[in-house]
Amino acid sequence: GGGGKTEKQSLRDKLNKLNKDDDESSDEEGFYDHSGVRLKFKSSFDVPEFMTWIEATNHYKDYLESSHKAFNHFGEEVPRDGSKAAIELKVKEEEEAKEKLKSKKPLRAYLHLYCKLQELEVAVMGCCLTVRQACEIIDHFPRRDYARVQATVCMHKCLYDLENFNQILRMLDAQEMREVIHRLGYLNVWNPWIPDAMYRFDLRAQDHRKMTEMLSILEQEEPGENWLDGSYRWSSYDEPVPGWELPKSWSGRKEDTDNAGNCGPRDFGRLDFEYTSDPILGCTPVWSVRKDLRKHCLIGGEKVY
Repeated sequence: GGGGKTEKQSLRDKLNKLNKDDDESSDEEGFYDHSGVRLKFKSSFDVPEFMTWIEATNHYKDYLESSHKAFNHFGEEVPRDGSKAAIELKVKEEEEAKEKLKSKKPLRAYLHLYCKLQELEVAVMGCCLTVRQACEIIDHFPRRDYARVQATVCMHKCLYDLENFNQILRMLDAQEMREVIHRLGYLNVWNPWIPDAMYRFDLRAQDHRKMTEMLSILEQEEPGENWLDGSYRWSSYDEPVPGWELPKSWSGRKEDTDNAGNCGPRDFGRLDFEYTSDPILGCTPVWSVRKDLRKHCLIGGEKVY
């Protein structure tokens, strides 16, 4: 009849009301932005009939449970030091955090997000994108629910100029950046030309050990105070080792093997530090060394046209 609402309009109105109710009833941070294009992302709802809320919710839960906050490739760590009570308290806190993640439910708008991510997956299939184009697309996704992370992972395989991937990392917040690296791996996103950053390595992971080797080589070959605030812990439960300094043998090079025959970083423990090329600290990039390290990373491979 004339003037009546269509079925699609009625659905849109209902979901917009659900989204509003969710916003008013939740105290969580990081909701969909209510400005500019992101407001359109939330309020314009057009989802194919075959996509169900149950499907989107399952995807949401699976993604959270495999995130860097909850997923452990290697099982439990064995602490070296620390009181038993302190360790048990930290384990309990970690378990509670995991249970909290499992109990989280997405907003109704997540169904729309899930649909848009599927559309993006199909749209970029077989395409070549520049990092600048990818940044523009990522910026249209909200921060909540790792939406920008999922869009980044989706487009990574299509990027022609991976050497500029740090531009994408710069537009993400700290949690998003950690999640992207967790999903893609350091060696698939890191550019030795631009090593300046904060690093948090779990030395149980092979790519984290390889990154430690390469940054150790840079620390030795490049002048200046380039390795800042370095700390090593035997496990995530232990306090930093007092007075710890980066061993020369952690470069993994045969000529740096120590008297005990150690060559390369340990395969356990947590390593935190900042690498800098700041000339104020007397640092100067040695481009020949950085160029040689590219062969160990994805960006050092040959481009396929």
